[in-house]
Amino acid sequence: LYDGWLATGNTNHIVSVTYTSIRPDENLSIPERTNFNLRAHRTEVRLVSWNVPYQKLATVDEKGVIFVWVKHDNRWSLELINDRSHSVIDMAWSHDGRMTVICYEDGFVLVGSVTGQR
Repeated sequence: LYDGWLATGNTNHIVSVTYTSIRPDENLSIPERTNFNLRAHRTEVRLVSWNVPYQKLATVDEKGVIFVWVKHDNRWSLELINDRSHSVIDMAWSHDGRMTVICYEDGFVLVGSVTGQR
């Protein structure tokens, strides 16, 4: 959850992203309440993680496939895909959003940048 945005994953392989504003803002390009269904995962979505400074959303499914989404022109698009073929235990973005750490079930820890470099 950040700045009116809420994201959840579900067993139907869908990431639901909702924007809700409690006060109208004439500068917003989207309505006060908007829903998006992001469909790219092929298995249950187990983890969602916001990168607030860069306004990105990372989603992880039960197979360990990670998608990084970005909102552009009132649409969410896939920006990056990472598939190491191992389940992800947890992931987190750094406070400034430039780095991420991903922990896998086999003990491997991946540190990467917001641009996808490892």
